[in-house]
Amino acid sequence: SLLKKQPKPIPKLYSLEPKDCYTIQQACEKYHMNDSTLYLQIRKFSIPTRQIGNFVYVPKKEIDNLYK
Repeated sequence: SLLKKQPKPIPKLYSLEPKDCYTIQQACEKYHMNDSTLYLQIRKFSIPTRQIGNFVYVPKKEIDNLYK
């Protein structure tokens, strides 16, 4: 069947402190993409996000690993 069970990924430990994160806008500027592309990637790779006020933060480590 198409819906094979995926093995559960081992949860990684993230720091979602703002100093260890990019805002969505910072990540978009650094890697030259628009936010909808970035959000698709975040969902696709199950990258955690944290909203603080008007900003959505994503771990620098994960974004850098994706695009370097």
